[in-house]
Amino acid sequence: GFYIVDEANIESHGMGYGPKSLAKDRDWIPAHLDRTERMWERDKNQTCVVIWSLGNEAGNGICFEETYNYLKAKNDGRPVQYERAGSKWNTDIIVPMYSGIGHLKRFGQSEHKRPLIMCEYAHAMGNSTGNLQDYWDVIEQYENLQGGFIWDWVDQGLLKTDEEGTDYFAYGGDFGENMPSDGNFCANGLVSSDRIPHPGYYEVKKVYQYVKIGLNDNQPNVIEVANKYSFLNLEGFILKWELKTDGKTLLSGAQTLTDFAAFTNQQIQLMDKQVFAEGEVFLNINIVNPEKYGLLPANNVYASEQIQLQTATPKFEEKVSKSISFEKIKGIYKVEGYEFSMEFNEKTGQLTSWKYKEKEQLQAPASINLWRAPTDNDFGNRADKRLVHWRDVQANLKVTSATIETIDKNNIAITFDFDLKKGFIKNRIARLSQTYKINGSGVMSMTQSIEDIDAGYQNLPRFGWNVILTKDYEGLTWFGRGPFENYWDRKTAAFVDNYSSTVTDQYEAYIRPQENGQKTDVRWLSLSSNNATLKVLGEPLFEFNVHHNMITDFESPGRTDGRRSKEKEVVNRHTNDIKPQNLTSLQIDYKQKGVGGDNSWGAKTHSKYSLKEKTYSYTIILFIE
Repeated sequence: GFYIVDEANIESHGMGYGPKSLAKDRDWIPAHLDRTERMWERDKNQTCVVIWSLGNEAGNGICFEETYNYLKAKNDGRPVQYERAGSKWNTDIIVPMYSGIGHLKRFGQSEHKRPLIMCEYAHAMGNSTGNLQDYWDVIEQYENLQGGFIWDWVDQGLLKTDEEGTDYFAYGGDFGENMPSDGNFCANGLVSSDRIPHPGYYEVKKVYQYVKIGLNDNQPNVIEVANKYSFLNLEGFILKWELKTDGKTLLSGAQTLTDFAAFTNQQIQLMDKQVFAEGEVFLNINIVNPEKYGLLPANNVYASEQIQLQTATPKFEEKVSKSISFEKIKGIYKVEGYEFSMEFNEKTGQLTSWKYKEKEQLQAPASINLWRAPTDNDFGNRADKRLVHWRDVQANLKVTSATIETIDKNNIAITFDFDLKKGFIKNRIARLSQTYKINGSGVMSMTQSIEDIDAGYQNLPRFGWNVILTKDYEGLTWFGRGPFENYWDRKTAAFVDNYSSTVTDQYEAYIRPQENGQKTDVRWLSLSSNNATLKVLGEPLFEFNVHHNMITDFESPGRTDGRRSKEKEVVNRHTNDIKPQNLTSLQIDYKQKGVGGDNSWGAKTHSKYSLKEKTYSYTIILFIE
C-alpha cells in the first residue's frame, strides 16, 4: 500500500475559508511551516509515502503557499496536494471533496495538466455507499480522473453496556449534556466499530476490483478478461466458473491462467460448446490466487462477476383449482376454499385474517406501506420531513369503492379503490387500488397500483405492501440478489442466486437504527413457520425485507447532530433499542428508492434510483401450503 501523509491538517471551521482564515494570516506562517517541517523530517525516508498533503478544510492563502514551496524545494519527486487550493498553483493534484458525478464528467472532458483525485467521496454513513458503480463508470472513462478516498473506514463508536447487560456502541451525545457532540457523525465507516463489514463494504470490493470480466459478443462460450493491475501478473491465478439455472449448477470448471501481464487482456474459452437449459441462466466467475500474497490468504477471491446468459419468466407449479365461496358479514368479506379462509375489511380495505388449516397466519392486518425508516442520508437531505406525507399511508386512506366479482365457481376478485389525503391537505394527493384474485386452492394474485400522484408529491420512499405474520415464521429462502442486504443503487456485488437464511439474520445492526435488510430483483421467496410455508412470486420481479420488527421500530426521532439540524432534542438510539416483537413483518415492494451516498448532508438519492413517476403498479402471487 501507499500513504498520503497529512500531518498539516489545521482545520478552522469557526473562522471559515474567507478573509479571517488562518491560512491568509502571515502571523501564522511559522506555525504552518513548523508542522510541515516536522512532517517532512519524520517521513522523508518512508518509501511508502508517495504524496505530501498540506492538509484540508482550512482555507487557502499565504501560509499554504509557503508550506507548498517548502516541500517542493526538497525536490524529492513526490507531488504535493492541498484540498482547499482547488485549481490554484499550490497543489499538484486537484483534490476536491464530494464531487458530483456530473462535475467529474465535465472535468474528464476538459483539458487539464493535473489529475483529479477526490480526497473524500462516497460518504459511508449508515446505510449508504449507493451509486458507487456510477462514479466508477465515469472515472474509468477518463485518464485525468484517478479515483478518490471513501470517507471512511470504520465507525468510531465506543463499547458500552446498558442496565440489562446488553452491549452496544455509543456515539456523540452519549457522554453528557455538556460534552461537545456531532451526534453519530463519527459513525461513517465501511466496517462497524468491531470491524464487521457493513453490506456496502462488499459493493466497494466489487466496484474496485482490478480484473474486469465480460462476455465476448460473438462467441457465447468465450469471456474477455482484462488485467487492470499496474504491476501484478495474474499467471498462476485460477479462474473458476459455474453455469447455473434457477439456482442449480448445470456445469462448472476451473483453469489456471497463463502469462497475464498487467494492462493486458485475454480471451478465455470456458466450454467446448454452448449449453442450453430452460429458465434463467447465469454465469458466475471468480478469480482466485491459490497462493498467499502479502496479507491476503491463499484462495482469496480477487475478482468476481455474474453474467446473465438467458432470461425467462419465473414459473410455479399451478395447483388444481377447487371451489370457492364468499359472504359478507357486518362489513367483512369472508372467502373460504380448500384448507384456507381469508377476511377483508370493507371499511379499511385490509386483509385482516388469513387462516390455513384453521390456524391464523396473520398477527395484524396487512397494510399498504410507502415509507421507510429514514437512513442517515435521508436525514441529511431532510427526506424525513420532505416525504413525511407518505408515512402512515394506510391510516390516511379512504375507501372509495369495494367490489367483489365472481369470475367462476373456483375464482373470485375483490377490488378496493382508495383516495389518499394527509392531515391538513384537503385535496387528494394520490389514488391507490388493490385487486385480489383468489382461487379455491388458496392461490392469491395481488395487484397494487398508485396513480394520479399530485405533482408536488411525486417522490415515494418505496411502493409496497406490509404483511404482518406470526412470529414463528423464521425460515427464509429466496431467489434473487443476496446474500447480504442490497438496494436499487447498491447491488452489483449481490449476485442473483438461491439463498437460505433466517428472519432473525436479516437485521443489519447499524450503530444508529435505520432502514436495513432489503433484497432486490427477487423472483420468489419462501417463508416457513412451524406449520406452514408462505410463498411469494413476482411477475416478474419484486423487492422485500423481513424482520421480527415493524418498520417504525428502526426510526429515530430526528437527526442527532446539532451542527446540521435545528432540532433541539437529542435522543440517540442504538442497537440495544431494537428488541424483536411478537411478529414477522414481511415488506413486499415493487421498489424502494436507493440509499444514495454522494454525501450525508444534503445529497439526495439519484433520480435514476428514485420513484418519481405519477403511476406505479405491480403484481405478486401468494399462497400458503
